Parts: sequence; structure tokens; C-alpha cells
Amino acid sequence: IAPGQGLTHALPIAEPVNGYLHSFAVTDRYLMFYIGPYDYQAGSETFVDAFQWRPDQAGRVLLVDKSDLSMQRWFDAPTGFVFHCGEAFECGDTIIARMSWYDSPEVMHSSMVGMMSDESSQPYPDFPRAHFASLMIHPNTGRVELEKTGVPMEFPVTDSRSVRNDRQTGAASYGLSHRDAAHPTYADAVVKFDGNGIEVGRYDLPLHHIAEELRLVADGSSAWLVGTFLDLKNRQTGLHVLNADQLGDGPVAVGRMPRSVALGFHGHFWPA
Repeated sequence: IAPGQGLTHALPIAEPVNGYLHSFAVTDRYLMFYIGPYDYQAGSETFVDAFQWRPDQAGRVLLVDKSDLSMQRWFDAPTGFVFHCGEAFECGDTIIARMSWYDSPEVMHSSMVGMMSDESSQPYPDFPRAHFASLMIHPNTGRVELEKTGVPMEFPVTDSRSVRNDRQTGAASYGLSHRDAAHPTYADAVVKFDGNGIEVGRYDLPLHHIAEELRLVADGSSAWLVGTFLDLKNRQTGLHVLNADQLGDGPVAVGRMPRSVALGFHGHFWPA
């Protein structure tokens, strides 16, 4: 896809398994796709029911050369499940891809169904946690390693201010987490990781607030995280703005609507 030109070239890719793919990561040279052993079989009553988890099988990583989409390499990888990828970058002969990693797709079969159903007696669906993780792909040896941080995190956002070529570490990343790690429910905290994947900042939302996806708005050396939230107690949807470098100080601005809107915000920021 070229700016102002739209789609310029497309090439179908044959998958070795009928897996689930939600997003992918991009380096300077490659497209990186992770596909877990979550096998789709048509004919089930619902889309979710059509998937069968195969925990005895390996996951798969696909690398596609951006300069020639026909140049494709598949690698066996750790077994898991991924919705959202963050950044990816090349460090020497290793490709490092950040993502929110689930050990299984239980979230699809329990939490997603319960969240969309009015039959659940639980006020909060019991969500399995994704953890901020890195896949280390070694194309020369064909080896793929998984490194989990142990910190729950979803909807990773890359700090565009720290993206650069020929780097030894990643860019800073932000995402949604939980103020109480023992309470498996909707996200109610914002976290920051440095380029090594270590948590370096956090903002816990007030009680009874649910955080939604964040967008990073950068202007020179400054950046802000903008995202919606749902105030369950007051039944209001709001928008908060956080200083990306000082999460612990809380919002620099908060706006509220006199009503609530359904959860599910997805968005992107593009400077005008």
C-alpha cells in the first residue's frame, strides 16, 4: 500500500493450518505473523465453536520479505494465542516481536461468549490474562523463543518517538493492565514498558472504571495517551488524556459524556 495510491500489490499466502489471525507486526524488512494451533473447521453453529484448540501442536511464525512478498519462511514456535501484536524490530540476526500473549484461547470460549450473553450471572466476565511478551526469531537457525514479562497487558501501543533503525533495544510500549492482579476482569490500569520490556510506569484508574484501547499522540519530544473509559458507578463514558512520560501523575485532562456507550473502541491517530 502506497500513500495516496491505495493498494498496489497483493499476494495470497497459503496457511499450513486454518488458524486464527487477528494482527501482525512489521520490521524494516519483514512482516511477522504468529498463528497458534487453533484449528478452524467449518460447519459449527457459531464462529467461535468452529475453532478447536490443539495444545499438543506447535505454533507457527511466518516471515514475509516486504520487498518481495513471495519470499516466505515458516518457523515452529511456542504454543499460544495472540490477538494484538506491538512493534517488531531487528537486532543483529534476531527479529524481536512484542505482543500480548495468552497461553491458550480460553478467552474466546469463556469470556467472549459470556460478555456477549445476557445469561451470565457474573457482573464481570472471568477473563484469562494476556501477558506482555516477546518472540525472538532466529532466521539463521530456525529457532523461535518466547519471553514473557509476567505483567498482564493488552492492546500494546508503541511509542513512535523512540523508534529508530539499527537499535539494540525496542521502543517504549504502553498498554492496558489491572490494578489488582488477583481480580481477573476488565482492564483498569495503564502500564508503560521500556525498550527492554520492563515495567517503568503505571496509572491505576479509579475504582469501578474500565479502560479501553489507548492511542498515542506525539508532538516532538512530548506525547500523550488518549483513551476512553467507562465509569460503571455513574454510568458514563469518558475520555482521559495521560502524559506518556508521567503516567503516575494521572490524567492531565478528563472529559465525560452524560451517557454510556458500548465497550469496544478501536481507533488510530493520524496527524492532520
